Amino acid sequence: MTRQKKIAVFVGGLTVVLIGVLIGIIIFLLRSTNRLTTYRMDTQVANVHVGGLYVNQAREQITKEALKWRDEADIQLIYQLDYRIPIDNMVFSFDVNGTIQKIRDGETIPIDVSFQPQYQDYLAKLIEEHAHILKYSDFDLQQLENDLLHQVGMLKSPIWIELGHYVLNLDINKKEIATTTLYGIDDKIFPLIEEYFDGRIEMTIQPNAYFHLTDVMKELAKERLTGEKASIFNDEQLSVLGTGIYELILYTNFMNIQRSITEDPFALPNYIYNRPGFEVRIDTNKGIDFSFYNPNATPYTVIITQSGAGLKFILTGAPFIHTIEVIGADDVQLIDYPTITIERTEYLGKEIKPGQPIRINGKEGKVVKISRKITSFNTDGSVKEVKVLVMNEDHYLPRPQLIIYHPDDRNMLNV
Repeated sequence: MTRQKKIAVFVGGLTVVLIGVLIGIIIFLLRSTNRLTTYRMDTQVANVHVGGLYVNQAREQITKEALKWRDEADIQLIYQLDYRIPIDNMVFSFDVNGTIQKIRDGETIPIDVSFQPQYQDYLAKLIEEHAHILKYSDFDLQQLENDLLHQVGMLKSPIWIELGHYVLNLDINKKEIATTTLYGIDDKIFPLIEEYFDGRIEMTIQPNAYFHLTDVMKELAKERLTGEKASIFNDEQLSVLGTGIYELILYTNFMNIQRSITEDPFALPNYIYNRPGFEVRIDTNKGIDFSFYNPNATPYTVIITQSGAGLKFILTGAPFIHTIEVIGADDVQLIDYPTITIERTEYLGKEIKPGQPIRINGKEGKVVKISRKITSFNTDGSVKEVKVLVMNEDHYLPRPQLIIYHPDDRNMLNV
């Protein structure tokens, strides 16, 4: 083969290769922009089905749905159940062209979205604007932004994000929410707290969860008891713990509270009679418990310690956005007790002699209504609303006065 023929063959082969490469590049480019074929039917961008569409059709449909979403979407940050911070839909920028390049057959992807350049610090400024209400400022704003943009990119609506999930450093920043001290209780509870809890009981009220006192105490007992003993406290002592905790949670937004009180006027503990309205009665044999629901995304802690002759209860956690007062404890309605006379020669093993009746003092009945007074505020600090919610109305029957007298004293005037 002559030199010229070799050159011609080489040039011809190179030309074929180059043409093949060029065709491959063209095909790749055309297929990557979906100009030659439609997307597979199970392909989706956010809530936009692009299956069966060409790239230009997909771009048009995605743009249309994104603009519609921007006009209609409801985006809010929610904190402590009922405080809502609206987010402006116009702060977001959609990159439809960038999204088109990421579409893959058979997959669902979000639209590429970001905050517009002038709104890069939007979330930080929004939290700062509401700081007076939130009473908490340490939030994971980067994670919040990531989660928000993902939901926006999926064109979800409504988007209601619980801000409490992004609270940081609660152990450092938690506050004392409420405190109370019970007096006149059975002092046998004190050595038990010292022996099994080193003088300090701590209970966690889990976020978005129910709290059942007997279940919590069973778990604490499992960690501390060995052998056959299954519980640390008896029902009377559990009732004391429940009573203190109930008063604490009245200063919160905890809800679905289930509690019982003593119905027998002869069995009512003195510490309850002297301060009615907060009693919790536990009867494990009858399944009578004390429970409530924490609707917040943050936990709270109950701390119980001895304080002199009393038992002190403290609730700590993220501060509440509203000011909550407990009212009604000092407004007690009294019910007169009746006098019952009984003719006997013996009472409880004791002889009743003529002229020497036995008198057992009665106690007045009581009715008390406990309420939460909730004051909410505007961002400028002014009062927005005051509402009163009745939490419980407890009725305690009077304890009758008993006079047990001998039959010979039947006609006496002052029995």
